[in-house]
Amino acid sequence: MLKFIGRQWRGEALFWVSVLLFSLILPWALIIGGTQWLSKDTIESTPQRSIVTSAVIFSVIAMVGIWQIIGTWRASSKARAPGRWFITRWMARLVALAGLAATAFVVSTVPPAMARFYSEMSDTDIIGRQAHSLTVEGDLVVITGRMSWGLFDKFTRALADNDQLQTVVLNSSGGHFGCRTADGRFDQRAGARYAHHGNVRQRLYICVSRGAPKNTAKWWEAWVSRAVREH
Repeated sequence: MLKFIGRQWRGEALFWVSVLLFSLILPWALIIGGTQWLSKDTIESTPQRSIVTSAVIFSVIAMVGIWQIIGTWRASSKARAPGRWFITRWMARLVALAGLAATAFVVSTVPPAMARFYSEMSDTDIIGRQAHSLTVEGDLVVITGRMSWGLFDKFTRALADNDQLQTVVLNSSGGHFGCRTADGRFDQRAGARYAHHGNVRQRLYICVSRGAPKNTAKWWEAWVSRAVREH
């Protein structure tokens, strides 16, 4: 594998392999596939994971973009491809430049994306700056405000520190989508919803305030389930 990478870097790969595979197909496949996968993953992930995942994927895209243009540029030189027409060699270089330009454009979106993830992580985004509170009263926990990652962390700690909790009273219209994503199971008995996961001792009955949007109950069910799972 390293020899294969080295051959392309030195411009020793076959001319059309460098142009078509490494400069035309590979960069665009990584850009489209990586960004599509990332957009699906980050919407359901914590900001910390989104930062790490984005850094890894965009680093790979950037390295491949640089690697392909250097290899194709060398492979299309007169010394490496003496039998190719001048126009053919420069068309190959234009293809490589297009791949590099696409790579540069995609990588340029990383700083604002990282800033957004950090603001969500530190609760300095528009949702995190809104007022919210969490209070524990006996076996009751009352949550008020939009669902930010900071509020999610507070709720997870409250579950860990208070084994007696049985009821969650929610007064919120929602918040970050990723906070609510979970694979826990839900049952409904006697009109009360509760979340359970593994050997967790709490049976958490969820009471949603009147006037909340129609889908708020299901939205918060998943949020509570994720917190139960992670605590």
